[in-house]
Amino acid sequence: MTTAKHFYERSQVWVDRLMETSPVTATQLGDHRYNDRLDDLSLGALEDRNREAKEMLAELDVMSTSDWASDEQIDHVLMTQLLKSAIRDFEMKREHQRNPGTYLDVATGGIVLLLMKEFAPLPDRLKLALERTKQIPRVLEEAKRNLIARGSSHVGRDAYGTSANGADAVQHASPFYGTTSGPGFGG
Repeated sequence: MTTAKHFYERSQVWVDRLMETSPVTATQLGDHRYNDRLDDLSLGALEDRNREAKEMLAELDVMSTSDWASDEQIDHVLMTQLLKSAIRDFEMKREHQRNPGTYLDVATGGIVLLLMKEFAPLPDRLKLALERTKQIPRVLEEAKRNLIARGSSHVGRDAYGTSANGADAVQHASPFYGTTSGPGFGG
C-alpha cells in the first residue's frame, strides 16, 4: 500500500528534477536555484524528460489512493493529469519540432523573467541574465536541429487531446466536488 506521504515525496523528486531541467520554468515559479542557465532543448534532453514523466506516471498509476484524504486524492489526480499532459505535449503536439516560438520563449523569456522578478538586487539579476544570454546560441542551434517542416495540420488532434485530458481530470475530481453535469459525468 502506498501512503500519501510517499506520493508527496516522489512527486517532490519529480518537481525538483523538472525545475533542474527547465530553469526558465523554475524562475517563473519562484525557484531561483538555476537562474544562471537556460533549458536544454536538445532532442536527447527532451526525450529524457519525457521518459522521466512516463516513469513517474507509471509510479502514480499503481498507487492506491482510496484510503487517502480527499485533498491528497485530488493532488494525485492533478499530478497524474500534469504528467499525462506533458507526455501528450511531447509525443503528440511535438512543439519542439513544429514551433520555433518554443525556443524564442525560452531564450527571451528566460532573460525577461530575471529582470522582472525582484528576487535579488538588480546587479545580481543582470549577471544572471548575462549568463543566460551567453546560452542563446546553443538554444538556437537546438532549434535548428529539432525543427522540421510540416505541411499537415495537427490542430484537430491537439484540440481533441486537450479536451480529453481536461474531461478526464474533471471526471476524476468530480467525486470530491459532487456530481458534475454533462455527458459522462453522471449528471
